[in-house]
Amino acid sequence: MPSAASSRCPRVQTVCGFTLIELLVVVAIIALLISILLPSMAAAREQTRSVKCLANLRSIGQGITMYAQDQRGVLPGPLHPPIYRNTGSAIPGETTVDGFPVMNPNTERPWFLLARLAPVMASGPDDLLKYVDLVGTCPTAKQKNTDSNFLPNVNQNPSWSRPYNYLVNSWNNTEPRFYFGWTNIGVTWEGWVNAYNANPNGTAQPPKKLDAVRRSAEEWAVGDAWWDFRRTFIAPGQFADRMLGTWQLLTSNPTTSANMSHNPLPRTPYHRNNRGTNLVYFDGHAATFVGIDEWAQKFPANQPTPP
Repeated sequence: MPSAASSRCPRVQTVCGFTLIELLVVVAIIALLISILLPSMAAAREQTRSVKCLANLRSIGQGITMYAQDQRGVLPGPLHPPIYRNTGSAIPGETTVDGFPVMNPNTERPWFLLARLAPVMASGPDDLLKYVDLVGTCPTAKQKNTDSNFLPNVNQNPSWSRPYNYLVNSWNNTEPRFYFGWTNIGVTWEGWVNAYNANPNGTAQPPKKLDAVRRSAEEWAVGDAWWDFRRTFIAPGQFADRMLGTWQLLTSNPTTSANMSHNPLPRTPYHRNNRGTNLVYFDGHAATFVGIDEWAQKFPANQPTPP
């Protein structure tokens, strides 16, 4: 009678191996599982980064509100729109911060939001600027556009230009104009005051009061820094390629970020498949606005006036 044992393994063999076909099937299954799981893991990591970016904006919004409360309702400013990181150092004798020169505390640092908010966002003088620099970093933006891309003296920028991931909403086509004021970089505070007194309607604009912002729950205060071009409707049969985004100063009609009037920026929003922009509004709430094509309709201040 034939043995009931499997004919696959001889009786003299004590260990049975897998066939080549079986091994290939297992490898194929593992590869399939990895291909399925990797996008999910990448999406989960990006979701974590996006949540951190939004939490930073909430903190910045709280800092703006606390500052205004201490200043009889006046917003911090005048400010330069980019919220620069590495604005200074609390370490005595340190001359650079991550390779960027420490800002002069009198002629440079006052024009940037994080330095203005430092006294109300941290508890002690030793960690003020270090703390707010962490709040000013969006992990998603930093991954898309590394700090090494923000180089001094790019496109005639000052030698103390440095990385930034967020921008304040302070443009000349807001209502009222220049929420956070406006200034030319590099001037002293005294020089700015003299320029404003000489021409109150000029470029040296003061910050406005928080309660002067119309519909504070619908107007953004700080948001992700990005720009892009979209073909927009002008009139029946007439369209124009116009820049949209949270940054709108151009040297010409650029096709790459290298032609921007400032340091390089990602060309599209960071979040939700490159369509979402994290924003904190003047009433203090933070949310993600989704829809790059709807941006100019929702926030017309970010659509530059046609030439």
